[in-house]
Amino acid sequence: FEAIDLWNDYKKGTTKEEMKERMRKAVNDVASYGTQYIRAQTDCTDPNLTGIKAAIEVRDELKDNITIQVVAFPQNGMYSFEENGKTGRDLVEEALKLGADCVGGIPHNEWSPEDGAESVKEIVRLAIKYDKLIDVHCDETDDAEARYLEQLNAEAMKQGYGPYTTASHT
Repeated sequence: FEAIDLWNDYKKGTTKEEMKERMRKAVNDVASYGTQYIRAQTDCTDPNLTGIKAAIEVRDELKDNITIQVVAFPQNGMYSFEENGKTGRDLVEEALKLGADCVGGIPHNEWSPEDGAESVKEIVRLAIKYDKLIDVHCDETDDAEARYLEQLNAEAMKQGYGPYTTASHT
């Protein structure tokens, strides 16, 4: 949580061009070691979607050299974040409309376990609606009672997400 707090302060004063410059440097660094594919969890809890816009531009700019998947990642939660009348959930959807490749999530960063469970349901709904991949940080908590991974799997089955689901729709 400390890293998230530090990032929240840092991102407020960073421009899209500064983010793109850092992203290009990071991509070039890992590509020099042979990396060909990157999945970038890109914070979208910024009403301007600065990081998302930067990541999409870098992805498109470097597409002939490396494959980058941009995750619309609500770092501060889908429901526990709201700024300028937009929730983290709203911003995830905006990021998907802009061209993000994956729906991200962080259910343990919601205000309650119930909100975390609801965010898991919404992640799957958005992935189906926009035909996107899912990338959720659902096992990143010290809470031994957290069952977000199980909830994500169950929700994917219920909603018929992906090629591996066997849920019937009657």
